[in-house]
Amino acid sequence: MILGRVLQHAYVNNDIDEACRVMGKRYGVTQFWRPDPQTMRLDDGREVVLHNAHAWIGPVWLELIQPKGGEDGIWRDWLPTGPGFAMKFHHLGILVDSVEEMEAKMAEGQANGLDMPLALTVMGTMARYLDAREELGHYLEYLYFPDPEMLKMTHMPQNMPG
Repeated sequence: MILGRVLQHAYVNNDIDEACRVMGKRYGVTQFWRPDPQTMRLDDGREVVLHNAHAWIGPVWLELIQPKGGEDGIWRDWLPTGPGFAMKFHHLGILVDSVEEMEAKMAEGQANGLDMPLALTVMGTMARYLDAREELGHYLEYLYFPDPEMLKMTHMPQNMPG
Protein backbone atom coordinates (compact mmCIF):
# COMPACT_ATOMS: atom_id res chain seq x y z
CA MET A 1 0.00 0.00 0.00
CA ILE A 2 1.44 3.38 -1.02
CA LEU A 3 -0.24 5.18 1.89
CA GLY A 4 0.60 4.41 5.50
CA ARG A 5 0.91 5.85 9.01
CA VAL A 6 0.59 9.62 8.73
CA LEU A 7 3.05 11.37 11.02
CA GLN A 8 3.28 14.85 9.54
CA HIS A 9 1.22 17.62 7.94
CA ALA A 10 3.34 20.20 6.12
CA TYR A 11 2.52 23.65 4.81
CA VAL A 12 4.72 25.74 2.54
CA ASN A 13 4.76 29.50 3.02
CA ASN A 14 6.57 32.65 1.93
CA ASP A 15 7.12 34.11 5.42
CA ILE A 16 7.93 31.76 8.31
CA ASP A 17 7.27 34.44 10.95
CA GLU A 18 3.80 35.16 9.57
CA ALA A 19 3.07 31.44 9.17
CA CYS A 20 3.82 30.88 12.87
CA ARG A 21 1.71 33.91 13.80
CA VAL A 22 -1.26 32.67 11.75
CA MET A 23 -0.98 29.17 13.21
CA GLY A 24 -0.96 30.67 16.70
CA LYS A 25 -3.67 33.28 16.32
CA ARG A 26 -6.16 31.29 14.26
CA TYR A 27 -5.39 27.67 15.06
CA GLY A 28 -3.93 27.71 18.58
CA VAL A 29 -0.49 26.36 17.70
CA THR A 30 1.66 28.85 19.60
CA GLN A 31 4.88 26.97 20.37
CA PHE A 32 7.38 26.04 17.68
CA TRP A 33 10.93 24.80 17.41
CA ARG A 34 12.44 27.24 14.93
CA PRO A 35 15.95 26.38 13.78
CA ASP A 36 17.94 28.82 11.67
CA PRO A 37 17.61 28.41 7.88
CA GLN A 38 19.28 25.17 6.83
CA THR A 39 21.22 24.27 3.72
CA MET A 40 20.71 20.60 2.92
CA ARG A 41 22.35 18.44 0.28
CA LEU A 42 19.89 16.27 -1.60
CA ASP A 43 20.92 12.73 -2.51
CA ASP A 44 21.58 13.81 -6.12
CA GLY A 45 24.08 16.48 -4.95
CA ARG A 46 21.86 19.54 -5.39
CA GLU A 47 21.47 21.89 -2.42
CA VAL A 48 18.35 23.49 -1.01
CA VAL A 49 17.91 26.17 1.65
CA LEU A 50 14.78 26.02 3.82
CA HIS A 51 13.61 27.90 6.91
CA ASN A 52 11.28 25.64 8.87
CA ALA A 53 9.25 25.67 12.05
CA HIS A 54 8.11 22.48 13.78
CA ALA A 55 5.55 21.62 16.45
CA TRP A 56 3.66 18.66 17.82
CA ILE A 57 -0.15 18.81 17.84
CA GLY A 58 -0.90 15.66 19.78
CA PRO A 59 0.60 12.83 17.70
CA VAL A 60 0.87 14.97 14.53
CA TRP A 61 4.09 16.74 13.58
CA LEU A 62 3.28 20.13 12.03
CA GLU A 63 5.99 21.38 9.67
CA LEU A 64 5.99 24.89 8.22
CA ILE A 65 8.42 25.33 5.32
CA GLN A 66 9.69 28.56 3.79
CA PRO A 67 11.83 27.98 0.69
CA LYS A 68 14.89 30.23 0.80
CA GLY A 69 17.13 29.22 -2.09
CA GLY A 70 18.97 26.62 -4.08
CA GLU A 71 16.88 23.87 -5.63
CA ASP A 72 13.73 24.79 -3.71
CA GLY A 73 11.26 24.64 -6.61
CA ILE A 74 9.33 21.69 -5.18
CA TRP A 75 8.26 24.05 -2.40
CA ARG A 76 8.56 27.53 -3.99
CA ASP A 77 6.56 26.60 -7.10
CA TRP A 78 3.66 25.66 -4.82
CA LEU A 79 3.16 29.29 -3.79
CA PRO A 80 1.52 32.14 -5.70
CA THR A 81 3.98 34.64 -7.13
CA GLY A 82 2.12 37.81 -6.20
CA PRO A 83 2.68 40.06 -3.21
CA GLY A 84 1.42 39.26 0.27
CA PHE A 85 1.51 36.32 2.58
CA ALA A 86 0.69 32.83 1.31
CA MET A 87 0.56 29.42 2.98
CA LYS A 88 -0.56 26.22 1.26
CA PHE A 89 -0.82 22.57 2.28
CA HIS A 90 2.12 20.75 0.69
CA HIS A 91 2.45 17.15 1.87
CA LEU A 92 1.56 14.38 4.24
CA GLY A 93 4.54 12.77 5.95
CA ILE A 94 4.23 8.98 6.17
CA LEU A 95 6.36 7.02 8.62
CA VAL A 96 8.12 3.85 7.45
CA ASP A 97 9.91 1.38 9.72
CA SER A 98 12.85 0.26 7.59
CA VAL A 99 14.97 1.02 4.55
CA GLU A 100 13.34 -1.99 2.88
CA GLU A 101 9.86 -0.57 3.51
CA MET A 102 11.01 2.79 2.11
CA GLU A 103 12.34 1.11 -1.03
CA ALA A 104 9.14 -0.91 -1.41
CA LYS A 105 6.94 2.21 -1.08
CA MET A 106 9.03 4.07 -3.66
CA ALA A 107 8.96 1.11 -6.07
CA GLU A 108 5.19 0.72 -5.67
CA GLY A 109 4.60 4.43 -6.15
CA GLN A 110 6.76 4.59 -9.25
CA ALA A 111 5.13 1.42 -10.65
CA ASN A 112 1.81 3.25 -10.24
CA GLY A 113 3.03 6.28 -12.19
CA LEU A 114 4.12 8.54 -9.33
CA ASP A 115 7.42 10.34 -9.86
CA MET A 116 9.96 10.60 -7.03
CA PRO A 117 11.15 14.22 -7.36
CA LEU A 118 13.17 14.38 -4.13
CA ALA A 119 15.41 12.14 -2.03
CA LEU A 120 17.29 13.34 1.05
CA THR A 121 19.37 11.36 3.55
CA VAL A 122 20.90 13.02 6.62
CA MET A 123 22.76 10.89 9.17
CA GLY A 124 20.78 7.83 8.12
CA THR A 125 17.40 9.56 8.33
CA MET A 126 15.70 9.28 4.95
CA ALA A 127 13.05 11.46 3.32
CA ARG A 128 11.56 10.66 -0.10
CA TYR A 129 8.76 12.42 -1.95
CA LEU A 130 6.23 10.90 -4.32
CA ASP A 131 4.29 13.29 -6.54
CA ALA A 132 0.61 12.54 -5.92
CA ARG A 133 -0.61 15.99 -6.95
CA GLU A 134 -2.66 14.79 -9.91
CA GLU A 135 -5.05 12.67 -7.83
CA LEU A 136 -4.55 13.85 -4.24
CA GLY A 137 -3.58 17.48 -4.76
CA HIS A 138 -0.35 17.22 -2.75
CA TYR A 139 2.92 15.34 -2.33
CA LEU A 140 3.52 12.32 -0.13
CA GLU A 141 6.71 12.40 1.92
CA TYR A 142 8.05 9.16 3.38
CA LEU A 143 10.21 9.34 6.49
CA TYR A 144 12.55 6.70 7.94
CA PHE A 145 14.42 7.18 11.22
CA PRO A 146 17.17 4.59 11.86
CA ASP A 147 16.96 5.21 15.61
CA PRO A 148 13.37 5.06 16.93
CA GLU A 149 14.36 7.47 19.72
CA MET A 150 14.89 10.17 17.07
CA LEU A 151 11.19 9.98 16.25
CA LYS A 152 10.27 11.34 19.69
CA MET A 153 11.81 14.71 18.75
CA THR A 154 11.55 16.00 22.30
CA HIS A 155 13.03 19.35 21.19
CA MET A 156 9.74 20.11 19.40
CA PRO A 157 7.09 21.62 21.70
CA GLN A 158 3.78 19.90 22.27
CA ASN A 159 0.77 22.18 21.70
CA MET A 160 -1.93 19.91 23.14
CA PRO A 161 -2.10 19.59 26.90
CA GLY A 162 -2.32 16.16 28.45
